[in-house]
Amino acid sequence: MNVSIIVLTYNSAVHLEECLDSILDNKDKDDELIIIDNNSLDSTRKILNKYRNIADIYLLSNNLKISYARNLGAKYAKNDLLVFIDSDLVLDTNSLKKAKDSYIKKNASVLFGYYKEIGTGYDWYIEMTRDIFSPKRKNNFSKEIDYKNFACLSGGLCLINKNIFLNYNGFNVYYDNSPSEDIDLELKLIRDNKKIIYEKEFSGIHYKNYVSFNNLINKYKGNGIALSKLINSSIINKYKIPFNNRWPYLPIICLLELILLILSLMFNYFIYVLLVVIVYRLYLIIIDRNYNVIYKIKFIIIRFLLDFVMLFFLIKSSILQEKNNYKKSYDVKKI
Repeated sequence: MNVSIIVLTYNSAVHLEECLDSILDNKDKDDELIIIDNNSLDSTRKILNKYRNIADIYLLSNNLKISYARNLGAKYAKNDLLVFIDSDLVLDTNSLKKAKDSYIKKNASVLFGYYKEIGTGYDWYIEMTRDIFSPKRKNNFSKEIDYKNFACLSGGLCLINKNIFLNYNGFNVYYDNSPSEDIDLELKLIRDNKKIIYEKEFSGIHYKNYVSFNNLINKYKGNGIALSKLINSSIINKYKIPFNNRWPYLPIICLLELILLILSLMFNYFIYVLLVVIVYRLYLIIIDRNYNVIYKIKFIIIRFLLDFVMLFFLIKSSILQEKNNYKKSYDVKKI
C-alpha cells in the first residue's frame, strides 16, 4: 500500500530537515513525498533544494493558507492514500508502517495519530488542558471516533483515502483565518458514518515555538471564531457538534455560567445553581494527579479568563459573519 505524503511549509526552517529526514526514514520506496511551500520568507526554500531529487516540491508565489495549500497537494498526489504531516513534526521510527497496517486491519476511512508536543512559555497551559480534558491523552483510549466518543482529528498527522478527501472538497478554506478545518471535515465524516480511527502508534514529536500569554489570547480568540464558523457550517452541512466535556476548547460551560450569572442577578436562587456548575467545572482539574496545587490554581484562573475571551469572539463572530474569498491568485513553480 503506497501513500502520497504531503508536507506544507511556511517559514519552517528550524525543524524542517529533521521532519523530512524522519519521513524519508519511514517511507517505502514507492511512497510519494510532496512538499508545498507557502511562499516562505526564511531559509526554508534553501533547505528544500537539498531534497529536490527525492521529493516533488512546489513553490507558491503567495501564501494560500493551510487548507487551500494542503488541498493543492492532494490534487498533485498520484497514490490512493494521502498522509498529511506538519513541517514541525518528527515521526517516530516505523510510525508510518504502523499507520498503514492499522488502516488496513481496521478498514478505516481516516486514521489520525498522536504526537507529543515540546514547547516553552505558556505551552504548559495548552498541554495541561489536553491532559485533563482530551481523551486522546488517556492510556486506554483507542476507539473509533463518533459523536459520543469524540476526539479532535489532527490535520497535522493523518492518513485518509484520497477519493474520500476529494469528495468532501478537502479541507474547508472557510477556516483560513481560524483553526478547525480538520474538525469540520471530521464532523462531516462522522455524519456520513465514515470510519475514523485514532492510532496512538502513528506517532511523533511536535516542536512548537515559544508561547507567550498574547499567543494564548490569540489562540482562544481564534477558537471562538472557529466555533462560530463550525456552528454556521453545522447548519449548512447538517452535522452535529459534540457539546460535551471531551472537547477541551468548547466554552459551553462558560456560556452556561454567564447565563446563570445573569439569572442570579434577577433571581437569587440561581446563584446556587451557578455554584454547582462552577464546582463541577473545577472537579476534573482538582482531581488530576499529574499537576501540583500551584499549577492547578494558575490553570483555573487562566482558564476562566481565556474562556471568556473565546466566548466574546464566538458571539462577535456570530453577529458579524465573515465574508469568505475562495478565489486564490497564485503561481506555482516546481523544482
